[in-house]
Amino acid sequence: MTNSEAYGGSDRQILRTPIWILGLRIAQVVLSIIVLALAATAMRDAYLDELGLVVATSIITWIIVVYAIVSERVAPCRVAYHVVAVLSLEAFLVILWLATFAAVAAQRGRFVSLNSCTGSGCLRKRVVLSGRGLDAMSGAAGLGALVWLLFIATFVWTLLQFINGRKQGRFPINTAGGRDTVLEDQTAPKGVLQQQVGAGNQSSQEYPGPRPL
Repeated sequence: MTNSEAYGGSDRQILRTPIWILGLRIAQVVLSIIVLALAATAMRDAYLDELGLVVATSIITWIIVVYAIVSERVAPCRVAYHVVAVLSLEAFLVILWLATFAAVAAQRGRFVSLNSCTGSGCLRKRVVLSGRGLDAMSGAAGLGALVWLLFIATFVWTLLQFINGRKQGRFPINTAGGRDTVLEDQTAPKGVLQQQVGAGNQSSQEYPGPRPL
């Protein structure tokens, strides 16, 4: 069964995802929860903007992934589905997770452990965290990079399926005139065009211009 045949009627414009894509999206949510928990652990020592970004990115991830799954698989919610919206939101999460784990990893290098820091000069040069806080930041950066790779995988798959669907005449995008002119030119049957040309010639023969006196 192809993607276009997966749903019938008005649901044929929905890009059906295989079970492994659903598994990746569930893994994205689970890992983002773990990353959030690690960021909360590091916040016990000190609040940083990078850790706040982890919290915001995780919440946004839950909202977008739930939208992608529910709008596709729950029949009453399919009216809210649009493949371009899913594609755009996944591209946004790819950029957001890249910025998040990179920021946390860069900030992690500025910290030293309380056990390894001696003297007041250490406190003036670097912000000091506990060993547990440092491990939590390292884990948040590492798992954040893994979530970023998972979103790259789902984004690339969605993009390729969207391009293939467009070649098959699916997923029309409304233009300013309200019609998809690209698909209209590609999918118009030659026989219909010939009939229209023939009808125009016949009408010109039935209604000739005025004859000279």
